[in-house]
Amino acid sequence: MSIGVGRNRRSCLIFLVLALSLAFLLEVRGAFLQSELESGTACLRCHKDDYEEDLSHGLIHQPCLENRCSVCHCSSKSVATVAGGGSDAVSTVSKPAAIDAGGEFKVIDSAVRSAFSHSFIFADDQVREALRVELWQGSELKKVEMVALAPLAKLPRLVDDKQAPKVYDVKIEQVDTGLSSSAKISWKTDKPAIAKVRYGINGLEKKGSGSRSLKRNHSLEFESLKSNRKYRVVVVAIDFFGNRSVSEEFELSTEKNYLAPLQEFSLREKDDCEIVESLFYNVGDRYLALFELSRNLSISIGVEKNYDENQVVAGHDLGGEINSGLAEVAASSSGQLHDFLVSEQDLNIKNCLDCHKGIRREMSHPVDVLPSPSMKVPSDYDLLANGRISCMTCHVRHAGDNSFRLVREQGKKFCSGCHLTH
Repeated sequence: MSIGVGRNRRSCLIFLVLALSLAFLLEVRGAFLQSELESGTACLRCHKDDYEEDLSHGLIHQPCLENRCSVCHCSSKSVATVAGGGSDAVSTVSKPAAIDAGGEFKVIDSAVRSAFSHSFIFADDQVREALRVELWQGSELKKVEMVALAPLAKLPRLVDDKQAPKVYDVKIEQVDTGLSSSAKISWKTDKPAIAKVRYGINGLEKKGSGSRSLKRNHSLEFESLKSNRKYRVVVVAIDFFGNRSVSEEFELSTEKNYLAPLQEFSLREKDDCEIVESLFYNVGDRYLALFELSRNLSISIGVEKNYDENQVVAGHDLGGEINSGLAEVAASSSGQLHDFLVSEQDLNIKNCLDCHKGIRREMSHPVDVLPSPSMKVPSDYDLLANGRISCMTCHVRHAGDNSFRLVREQGKKFCSGCHLTH
C-alpha cells in the first residue's frame, strides 16, 4: 500500500515539475518574442534593406531611428498577445474581427495607394461566400462588385519552389525633363512578386517606392530626378517566400524627353473601372486574393450582410499548386502571419495624433476628410483607400530629406501639388 502511495506522490511531483518547467519556458519565450517585436529585431529579418535605406536620409522618425517599429505599427496589447502565444486579443485589437451579423457591411482591408494590381490576405472566418470589392478613384467610389469565394480547402496551396522570380522585359516608357525631371519604367516577372528599385548616378544608393502588391506586370514612376543625368537602375523582385532576384543594371537618361510608342506601354488605363482578373489561393489556411484592375485605382474589400446573389461574379483561380507569394506581407521568418499590425487608419492618423498632441489643429491640414471632387491629388500624395486625406498624405513615412519629412519641399511647390489655383 505504501509503495503505491509513494509512486503516486512521485508521479504527481514529476508532473508538477514538468508543468512548472513548461510555464517557465513559455514565460521566457514570451519575453523574448515581446522583446524582439518591441526592439524591431524581428522586423529586420525581412525589412533590413528598407531600414538601412531609411537611415541614409537626413530626417528620420524617432521610433524608426531607434528601431522601435512596434511604437507605430503594433498596439501594446497585440504585442503582448503575440508574445504570450494567445490569439483573442489580437483578433479584437489589430486584425479585422470575424463577421458580425449585425452590420450591413464590414471592411476587411484596404489598399491605400492607387495601382493596377492589389493583393490581400484574410482569414476564413472574416468572409462569407462572396467578397464585396470597392474600387475608388481618389474620393469617388467608382464601382462595387460582389466576387464569389470558393472554400479554402478547394483552392490551390502555395508551395516554395526555392526559385527566385525572373525579371524581364524592362522598358523605359516615358521621360519628362525640366528643373525637376520624372520618368516611368515598366517590367515583368515570371510569377507574382513584389518589387523594389535601386538607382543612383554614381551608385545604387537610392530606393524607388516599388510595389508591395503581388503582381506580374510592374511599373514605377520616378519623381524629382536631376536633369541632364544618367542614372544607374536595377529592379529587385521578391516572391511570397522571400526568394529574391536582382535584374541586370540598365541606364535611365534624363538628357531629353522620351515617350515610348503607345503599344509598348505595359499598362494602359481603360475608360471603364473594372476588375480584370481576381485570383484566390490558400496560404497558411488563409485566403490570398490578387486583383488586376483596368485602371490605377484604390481598393477596399469586405463582407456584406445582405446582397443579391444574382450580382455575384465568379472569381478566377488557377488549378494545381502554384509557386508565388510574398514573405514580407504574409509571413515572418517563423511563418506566422502579421496579425498584430494596426489598421491603416490607426497607422496613418490615430497613432500620429496620439503622440503629437502638441500640434495646433488650426495650423495643420485637416485629416480624415475628402479632397475636393475637382482636385487631382498627385500619386506621391497618398490617400487612404476610401479617398480620405491622412497625415501620410503630406508626410513621408519613416525618413525623408525635406523639412518636417514632407513629400515635397516646403512652400508653394508643396501646396500647389493639390491646390493648383493657390
